[in-house]
Amino acid sequence: MTAFLADDPSAQLKATLEQILAAAAAAGADSADARVIFSQSGSVGVRMGALETVERNEDAASALRVFIGQRQANVSGSDFSAASITEMAARAVAMARIAPEDRYCGLPPRDGDQAVPLELDDGREFTTAQLEAMARRVEDAALAQPFVANSGGAQSEWSRAFMAVGASDGFRGWRAASGHSMSVSAIAQRDDFMERDYDAAFRRFAEDLPEPESLGIEAGRRAARRLGARKLESRRASVIFEPRTARGLLSAFMGAMSGTSVARGASFLRDRLGERLLPAGMSLMDDPVQRRGPASHSFDGEGMISRPRNMIEDGVLRHFFLNWPAARQLEMASTGHAGLGFGDPPGVQPTNVRLSAGEYSPDALRNDAGEGLIVSEMFGPSFNIHTGDYSVGVAGLWFSQGEIEYPVSEITVAGNLLEIFARIIPANDLRNERAVESPTLLVPDMAIAGT
Repeated sequence: MTAFLADDPSAQLKATLEQILAAAAAAGADSADARVIFSQSGSVGVRMGALETVERNEDAASALRVFIGQRQANVSGSDFSAASITEMAARAVAMARIAPEDRYCGLPPRDGDQAVPLELDDGREFTTAQLEAMARRVEDAALAQPFVANSGGAQSEWSRAFMAVGASDGFRGWRAASGHSMSVSAIAQRDDFMERDYDAAFRRFAEDLPEPESLGIEAGRRAARRLGARKLESRRASVIFEPRTARGLLSAFMGAMSGTSVARGASFLRDRLGERLLPAGMSLMDDPVQRRGPASHSFDGEGMISRPRNMIEDGVLRHFFLNWPAARQLEMASTGHAGLGFGDPPGVQPTNVRLSAGEYSPDALRNDAGEGLIVSEMFGPSFNIHTGDYSVGVAGLWFSQGEIEYPVSEITVAGNLLEIFARIIPANDLRNERAVESPTLLVPDMAIAGT
């Protein structure tokens, strides 16, 4: 497959896409859409100064969805030969003929707009030696931090992916995207106490990555500050979610905004379109065309043209995340949030989501709260999407009179997401580095379960 695609992945993937769509029509499909992808990646892992893993991957795959009336079927494969493409299309059509009817399936309507090319591929590939040097710099910086006695390992990686997407109604799309990442896990020790923490970074362009040392320093600092963690007695208090953990809280809330959940009647937000969910002035923006964004694309998995939109505006829920089937079921317009699945119908997938920032620094929020809990890690969340009830195990730091006093662990915070997000107070530290981003969030008077 590498030799097949090495010279010009654009021309060859696009040609294969046309073969697949033609085969689907010849097999008897009423309509169809397809995608073809070729990806490359390399990664290196080190641990305690020793080279631990070296990987190089190249993969190619195709996916076809066909429609016979209101029936559909999905197939995928990795063989691009003419005989395999013909067989794949025949199999898909045969499956569709006996599939149950789905009155909401089908290709979405097109508005005539064309996808705008985005800046997502820097064309960079790294040698094993370069990746190893980056990973060593990350780990060395972590091991140099006070109390850091061991490492869970460091890794650096690059990737590139090329994708051609098309449908029988004439839509054609092309995407090329790169990715570069570094990560490290640090283990701190003092007396009989041992704690682990990490840091990681992902960027589309290698030139946008932070210095490797900055990740190692942050991982070591976070691990060391957890040493000597105590338990807390159960109480109600202010809880501050750092951006890392606020993203997890926000992701759970966004899950209830998924059109598939809403259409099934399974979301606690199903009847709340047009209602205020966030404090006045706050917004939740989804921006699929963010420059070099981690989840940016110019078209979604159904070929709908991508556009930025405020999903929540001035605190009011304006949109659910919708693909075409969910939009039809809810009698709404698609928001262009179909995922790019292989072998399955496109699901619902947000892109670059940003919860708006506030006016004050995290330190100012802590000083204003006076006493409470800073959540630095979450694990084992329990979320009832029907009711919005949410609880999660956490570790973090207890503060009093605005000053951090000691680390804490083995505790749980809980509440209802409707009530939590209605009362959040955001800090001013929003960044644009991950697909889901939130500033530090203060939630007054939250339930904390401890000993």
